[in-house]
Amino acid sequence: MRGYCVLPGLEYNKLYDWSTDMNRTGMIKKILFVIAVILFMAIWWSIRIQDASAREEIILDSSYPLEFTARFSEIHGFAFCSDALENSVDSPGEEISLQLQIIDDENNIVWKQQADNVQIGMSEFVESKQYEGLPIILETGKNYKITYESENLAPESLTIAILGRERDFFIYYVILCILFALIMGGSLFFLLKDDKEIKISKFIIVYSLIGTAYMFVLIPFSVQDEPTHFAQAYAISSEWLGQDGIDEYGRVYVYQNGLRRVNWCGNAQTQYRFWSDWSYGNIPCKEVSIQYEYSAVLQKYVYYVPALGITIARIMALPYQFVLLFGRLTNFMLFVLICWLALRINRKMQRSIMAIMLLPQVIWMGISMSYDAWNMAFSILLFSYCIYCREKETLVSWKDMLILSGIGVLLAPVKFIYFVMAFAVLLIPCKAFKNRWNQFMCYGSVMISTLLAALIARGSSAVNYATTETVDVRSIDIVNVDRQRYTIQWILHNPIRTIKVYLNTMFEQTENYIYKGINGEIIEAAPQIIIFGILVIMILIMMDEADTLNDYHNKDRIISIGIIATGCGLVLTTFLFVYSFVYEYSIGIIEGVHGRYFLPFICFLPLAIKNSMFSIPREKKNYLIIGMIILSLVVLICDFESIVRG
Repeated sequence: MRGYCVLPGLEYNKLYDWSTDMNRTGMIKKILFVIAVILFMAIWWSIRIQDASAREEIILDSSYPLEFTARFSEIHGFAFCSDALENSVDSPGEEISLQLQIIDDENNIVWKQQADNVQIGMSEFVESKQYEGLPIILETGKNYKITYESENLAPESLTIAILGRERDFFIYYVILCILFALIMGGSLFFLLKDDKEIKISKFIIVYSLIGTAYMFVLIPFSVQDEPTHFAQAYAISSEWLGQDGIDEYGRVYVYQNGLRRVNWCGNAQTQYRFWSDWSYGNIPCKEVSIQYEYSAVLQKYVYYVPALGITIARIMALPYQFVLLFGRLTNFMLFVLICWLALRINRKMQRSIMAIMLLPQVIWMGISMSYDAWNMAFSILLFSYCIYCREKETLVSWKDMLILSGIGVLLAPVKFIYFVMAFAVLLIPCKAFKNRWNQFMCYGSVMISTLLAALIARGSSAVNYATTETVDVRSIDIVNVDRQRYTIQWILHNPIRTIKVYLNTMFEQTENYIYKGINGEIIEAAPQIIIFGILVIMILIMMDEADTLNDYHNKDRIISIGIIATGCGLVLTTFLFVYSFVYEYSIGIIEGVHGRYFLPFICFLPLAIKNSMFSIPREKKNYLIIGMIILSLVVLICDFESIVRG
């Protein structure tokens, strides 16, 4: 906008560029915001993370002589991991007797001690608190050797981590701050550049940076059941490379020693170990670990993409950290690609899809090797394609029917309950078809093909869980394994009590499902006000999103609410049969349910909560998207703090 302004003391009108002044003001605001972000990160470090630390490490692998060159002058502790499956140490952390001694290169005993209550990890390092006389003084640069004796351990089966002095996380925090600054800079200078629309390509760039930041902090295996998913992908990779994938017991062979003892990112030492040790775990081997088992039940095709990343890293002979990260990276690339397609074809509800993608739990799943990333991405794509068919100017064709059916067939076998997503086809109105016959053909082909794919893949196990007292013991305490289970027969004899179980579960667990469904399952570090703030912003974005659709009717609301209710009910029912047991003296709740299982059904929320009370201008929703980005990063900072202080 240009205008003329008469400046005092001048005898002529001078052209004044108001738009330049506005751009300058906007730039100043953005610069001030970036400065505020930097100050926030500095204050957060000085108040919350400055005292967080981990100890320097030297790791001696059981596959080689336990010899080392001292890189630091003091030993402040030891952590142990047993690499032998066949020994008397039956469980991680079992206490055994162990004599340890350190000898220099002249065979002088530098330190020797016997301890009777040493904990040895079976698939991860466990630090021993039993040794005294620490710190042990070493001469930097000198060669030393460790020997051990124990009746409980097989020879050459113990990997030892020597722990040195405390080191802070300043460098790691600086890297995180740089990622934070890049994300915020991209958000402010790219996403907000266009007042009315957020460019999809720019959003994907910013989102990829967010995923990178999450991957940096939430190292493998920080996502629920990720070791299981990695095992499937790694076994497939071994098959592609012509190597043995599994042994006769179904245990997965690994070919880099470090993969045998990967801790989940639950503490500072694990975080430090993953990003600082690049040699010990990359010794070639062909071994198995108790944490990796191959499952014939899980669909193989869902692991082809992470297996591709793992295979590339192995061909390039990269460190084991990159074997894990490349598997995550390719899975994340697939997730982003599918979401990009959904954003391109569903232009009427782009901000709702962006809001779903920005949920911290969804980002967690996206950066993992979990099939939950596959489920989430294809659920979004299936819903988006149904909206595309509803809104496009041409009639629904056979090609559209085949695409919808194909997406459903790819989605449903991975997790049986998500066949409900195929009901999104009901949102396509009659006028989008040539005639009633084509309408019913589309509805029937999509829903029936999706349901059949689910039944063929998982039907027998679903029937088995519903009609017998078979139980999946992964999330059930061993003391409850023999308790009575829910079956169809029990429910038919106790219908009122079954209803009470559902009601009691919703009463006790709804807040937990919402919190973990947004935050993530394992690390619960973010305050509830932030998590529910993210929920409120997402709802504000979605409330009037359906206004952009053509011919919205109440039946669309009813269909959407019905799909959400049916999907949530199936989640609860599945876990009623699979994980839960009958309480003898109380109503009890449904066990094993995680908040992430409900996330795909959020796609239907905009149609379910459409309102005519108020609307938010589309350009204002851009600021709400920025708000979700900021809060998602705050959640990540809280997670980082929890890990390095843990």
